[in-house]
Formats: sequence, structure tokens, C-alpha cells
Amino acid sequence: MKAVALVGGQGTRMRPLTFTTPKPLLPLCQRPLIWYTVERCKTAGIEELILSTGYKPQLFETVVGDRVEDVKISYVHETDPLGTAGGAKNCEALLDSTFIVFNGDVLTSVDLSDLIRTHESTGASVTIYLTEVEDPREYGVVPTAETGEVLDFIEKPSLEEAPTNFVNGGIYVIERDILALIPEGVPYSFERELFPKLLEDGVLVVGYKSSSYWLDVGTPAKYLQAHNDLMSGRLHVQPPGTESDGLYFLGEAYISPDAEVVGPVVIGDGVRVESEVSIKGPVSIGPDSRIEGPSQITRSVLLGGNSVGRNSVVEDSILGERAEIASDCLVSEFAVIGAGALVGSGNELRRGMRVWPGVEVEDSAIKF
Repeated sequence: MKAVALVGGQGTRMRPLTFTTPKPLLPLCQRPLIWYTVERCKTAGIEELILSTGYKPQLFETVVGDRVEDVKISYVHETDPLGTAGGAKNCEALLDSTFIVFNGDVLTSVDLSDLIRTHESTGASVTIYLTEVEDPREYGVVPTAETGEVLDFIEKPSLEEAPTNFVNGGIYVIERDILALIPEGVPYSFERELFPKLLEDGVLVVGYKSSSYWLDVGTPAKYLQAHNDLMSGRLHVQPPGTESDGLYFLGEAYISPDAEVVGPVVIGDGVRVESEVSIKGPVSIGPDSRIEGPSQITRSVLLGGNSVGRNSVVEDSILGERAEIASDCLVSEFAVIGAGALVGSGNELRRGMRVWPGVEVEDSAIKF
């Protein structure tokens, strides 16, 4: 069986990180997000994953290559955005039988093998992975009959209008002949167009309900949550590296004897943690980063090549590659610093403030 991962979006909600890196290639504990989809494919015996690219396609081939262990990686590029169903249609020439589709920003521990078995046993044309959420207002709600047959698709209902808390989890098993119903070369949506049309035409669409871990990694806050969830074991995937007392080393690193480093913390190759630094996980520190003391890093992600100066605090925030934080700074409350940006001495960045790549923040008058 083959699978398609829809990775063509620009990831606008994740800017400034996605100005330089497509969202599926952003590191999660220093492995690209798409790596976790490849792992699910490998576990389920899927032999080929087709990446439907659009934004910065050359980076996918550079980072992912043409094979990840037992899974062959192929690429189909869309020059103009085609939507979710249109992106799958664009891969039709490489699909010869039943296939799986992944939304590129979904992180889950769902059992794909059981999802496939359910699809085969019901004789459905489409089987949709459904996950339960506390608040369904931001998702597509999918009510089902006791038999599992999908009854309706309701986009972003109010709490009063939502008949269920089970929502579309962004993974589908689809029979190949369904591709004939998708128009070629134009934007077309699974969620808002194809799936409702199938119900109108009496085509059997089944919902597969699962309590497995699921997260839509669509915002910086969710990106930080993904790190937290992986390091706390909720994703049922071990953080990479050699583990020692909750610290996961991905190479040689220096940690001063009087630094306080409390895991879980993933530490890349070439990292230096100087005297009097306090790091409290979950934290991921990318390769070749330097933390000067005294300073504090808490519940944050440093993508690599970063520096944090004396008396600075980084908490609940993200530093893009080569971003620098000078001395006496506070970066907190889901602030995001773009690649190569410099936050000058004495600045405070809070409340989700975002610094674009390469920008130099000098004036403390921008404090929130």
C-alpha cells in the first residue's frame, strides 16, 4: 500500500519559522515533523510515501531524500495550490490501489494497521480517522451511526450545534476509483466538497474512532505542546539521542558542573551550557547553541545555532535557527524569534510577539 502526505501549505500560522522552513520540516525534538509520519508508515508496512509538495519543494528532497529506512519517498509538486483532495488527485499517476492520505500537520499515535483493517472489513470507499476533542468549534465534526457509517460533515459548529465531539483527524483510507470524482488541476477539498458529495451520492464513508494521541501542529503554542507531549511520553515515541537522567544527547555537548539542567531536555551536538545556567524541561536545544550564565531556559525550543546571553530568560517560546538573544532579555509567553534575528540587550518580548527572520531588535520601547 502507498500513502500520500499533503505537505504543500505555507504554514502561515507558524510564521516566522515557516518563512525559511516548511512546517512539515520543522524539527520536533530535532527530527523533522514529517519523520513521525514516515515512522507510522513503516510500522504499518506501507512501502511508499508520496509527498505532495508546493511550498519550498526542494527543501523536502534535501532533508528527507528518496528513502527513510524501509519506506520509499516519492515527490509530486503542485505549482498552484490544489487543496486537500486536489493534492491527492495530483498524485494519481503514482497510485495503483487503495491508499492512505495524511494531512501534513497531524501528529498522532493512531494504529494505521487497525485503521486499514477496519476499512477493508466494512467495504467502505473512504474511511476517516476520527479523534475526540474537548472543544469541537475549530474542527470539522463528523457524526456517525452505530455501525460507523458517517452521517454528516459539520464545519466548525457552535457548542450547541455540535452533535458529537469526534472530529476529522486528517487521515483517510481511500479506494483508488474515488480519484475519478475529483476534478483535475483545480482546488478541491476533501472536507468541504468531496466527502459531503459522497454522502449525497450514497457512497459508503466510514468513521474510525480512536482515543490515540492526536495533535494538529498548526500554531507555535501547539508546536511547543508537541515537544512537551513527546518528551512526556504521550506520543509513545522515545525522544532521540542517548538518555541520561532525563537528558537526551545527540552528540558531544558541554554542560558546566554548576549548571542546573532538569529533564526532559534534548541536547544537540556541539551545545555549550555555561556556568550558572538553569534549564528546566521540556526543552529542546538544537546543535551548536550556546547558553551563557546566569540565564534561564524553561519549556522552550531552540532550533539550533542559537545564543542566549547573560541574565536572560527564555520561557514558553521558540528561537529559530541562528537567532540570538543578548544579555538582560526576557522572551516569554509564546514569543517566536525568526531565523537569524537578534534581540538586543534589555528587551522584553511577550504575548506571542513574533520577530521576522534577520530582524535586529534594538529599541526597548517595543516592550509589551
